[in-house]
Amino acid sequence: MPINFCLLNTRSINRKELFINDYVSENDIDILAMTETWLREDDNEFSVAEICPTGNEDKLVTGIRTYDPVISDHLAIHCTLKLEKPPLEQAEIYYRKLNNVNMNSFNEDLKVLDLDDDYDLPVLIDKYENTLKETLQQHAPQKRRIITLRPLSPWYNEEIGQEKRNRRKLERRWRASGLCIDRQLYVKQCETVNAMIKNAKTTYYSSVISSNAHNQKVLFSTVDKLLHRKSEKRYPTVSSTTELVNKFADFFSNKITTIRQELVIDSSHCNQLNQEEQYVQCAKFINFQEVTEHEIKNIIDIVGKKSCELDPVPAKIFQSCQKTLLPIITKISNESLQSGCMPGKLKEAVLKPKLKKDSLEYEEYTNFRPISNLKLLSKVIEKAAAGQLLEHLANNNLEEPFQSAYKRFHSVETDLLKVQNDILVAIDNHKCVVLLLLDMSAAFDTVDHEILLQRMFKRFGIDGQ
Repeated sequence: MPINFCLLNTRSINRKELFINDYVSENDIDILAMTETWLREDDNEFSVAEICPTGNEDKLVTGIRTYDPVISDHLAIHCTLKLEKPPLEQAEIYYRKLNNVNMNSFNEDLKVLDLDDDYDLPVLIDKYENTLKETLQQHAPQKRRIITLRPLSPWYNEEIGQEKRNRRKLERRWRASGLCIDRQLYVKQCETVNAMIKNAKTTYYSSVISSNAHNQKVLFSTVDKLLHRKSEKRYPTVSSTTELVNKFADFFSNKITTIRQELVIDSSHCNQLNQEEQYVQCAKFINFQEVTEHEIKNIIDIVGKKSCELDPVPAKIFQSCQKTLLPIITKISNESLQSGCMPGKLKEAVLKPKLKKDSLEYEEYTNFRPISNLKLLSKVIEKAAAGQLLEHLANNNLEEPFQSAYKRFHSVETDLLKVQNDILVAIDNHKCVVLLLLDMSAAFDTVDHEILLQRMFKRFGIDGQ
């Protein structure tokens, strides 16, 4: 059971009874410590702290006293609380010793991947993933371990630990002897330890910030740690994890169906618009071209720095063996592009619900949005196809001039700059300005694929199977 402990450190406790009573009652304080601990040069004696149990916790507090802690101009309050120290939490983890993997041997074992056999695309993908999984298990078998979750201090080192032990040794000597010389040695050692800790923290965090100047994720995470801000993931209350997963899956799936059903669609009107739309005169895009290993390598250099739980090997291992895997990844990519097919296994994703805003109610499923993490192989094929489509649009001058999303050298900032500039120019020309902002729920998931394919054909000349 948690206990609310409150320390009121004031220059004078007198004439504050009303304030103290109100504060205790409003904040449900269990144990209240009132003390005048500020030391002045003209003080002849120190004030004694008074610790007052406010409820039924009177048996918890014993041995109340104050003493000079040396390192501060305030007295330290010391008492004995009859409380059990909460045990450190433990967690079950599964891990692999990736640092011990001999990558030369690992790459040799991967050469069993035979590219000469004429496998179907799904079989080729299975062979690729199974070979990687088996090789990884052979070189770095998965192990299970129970660990104790301890506070993390990455800046701490053995030198600081040794100086802290010396400080404790000098403190015991001073407490036992009471000599001024022992007290001076203890004070000096306290200053040394504090300076070492401060320098270690400064050096460590300065290094982290400077080495990740362009990595916002690491920077924000570091700042949150320094400010003791912990982003806790919260989800709707359920009886089990399985129930939570199923409810999220049903919600995200039914959400699309519900939105589609609520859309008022006049099919005859849509068909009429499609028939009236004029064809754009441009070169036709019928088939994807085969990609080279060099092109696939350039794509991997962009998307291969991260992996998800569905990938057969983590990104760290993949980076060290991508040269060996490049031929088979190129073959899989070309098979997919030439057949115009993305196998179902490459459409699988790890879905992570994320609260849209931290201030929203986490018990409501509608306040969550899905974050999907695809396999590395899926992202490579996606990038290869997108590159050829974008090249077709650029060569035929078919790019949408006002599009900012999913466009190189464009972003929300460029879009906002355009809107702001147009508004200011219109106002300068004494014109009225009306700004309409449209936010469509699940916009991509509710796209009508039949209409999309017709527009891709008529507006951009994209055809084929």
